[in-house]
Amino acid sequence: MKPLRWFSLIFILLFLGNPTSAMDIGIQTGLVSNWWDSDTNDRGNQTYVPVTIDATQGDFGARVLTAMVTTHIDPSDNTRNSMTTVVDTKLNLSYALVDKWPVDLLFGLDFNLPTGLTNLDRKIAACFSTPTW
Repeated sequence: MKPLRWFSLIFILLFLGNPTSAMDIGIQTGLVSNWWDSDTNDRGNQTYVPVTIDATQGDFGARVLTAMVTTHIDPSDNTRNSMTTVVDTKLNLSYALVDKWPVDLLFGLDFNLPTGLTNLDRKIAACFSTPTW
């Protein structure tokens, strides 16, 4: 829980501490579905809805990436398995110095927050790919 407190404090200081400039907030989502069928009658599908939230204020930026995923597998040995959960969340903080020095600088810090869960067998879970951003 301590990292979440630090992220909250950083967000408050960077974005809410400077009320003189406007904050831009954007939200983006989508729908991705994959399915497969093999020669050995192994079948499955995976559908996920990625969510990206961006916030910028002046030279500071923050981005949160996560997704809701549902996965079903039906192997040939009739051991069906499925899961529906939120995947791990990625938090990105950045500070950009553009057109202020002879060179542009970008400082960034990424955090992977373990918010996702799985109820799949480890061997089966290794078969699924993680959503790419």
